[in-house]
Amino acid sequence: MKKIQLLMIASTFMISCGSNELPSDKDDTDTPAVKKNKPGGKFGDWEQDNEGNKYREDYALKEILSGYELVKYTRINGGQFGGGSSTTKFTLCSDGSMQYYHQSLTSVSVEGAGSSDATEDEDYGIWKAVESADGYKLLMTISSKYGTTGFMELKPMGSKIQVVRYNEWQEFLMKKIDC
Repeated sequence: MKKIQLLMIASTFMISCGSNELPSDKDDTDTPAVKKNKPGGKFGDWEQDNEGNKYREDYALKEILSGYELVKYTRINGGQFGGGSSTTKFTLCSDGSMQYYHQSLTSVSVEGAGSSDATEDEDYGIWKAVESADGYKLLMTISSKYGTTGFMELKPMGSKIQVVRYNEWQEFLMKKIDC
């Protein structure tokens, strides 16, 4: 009998409050819903490359990188025995075109003998700022010269950016350019 009375009191209370719904765990605050893959949104549609990597274009990241040249200068001082230097550049134009340039010079000097070697490589293609299915921010480069696609994880840090190349974090300067 007491259960029936409690049920009647509870139902009367719910009716007087204007609802027959039980309370939910959902937060009823007015937070905007995140709209994914919509025109004008933050991300493009999900795509997949030939190797099965899933990604989507990240428009906010693209805006950060567009019109910049990522430059890394390296110098190795070998003391009296030689040394080396290299320059690596990724030019990321606002229209999605990309240029890559790498130059290195190594010299070795020992008593009575010496040698040096210089290499240079250039490439061009297109680039995209993407997010992987795992949530990583990536620079995707598609080479016209070699026909390959590369993904490099990155972290923008103001006038510098960290990029994973050859499985290690490398720091590049971000230089604003017109292209």
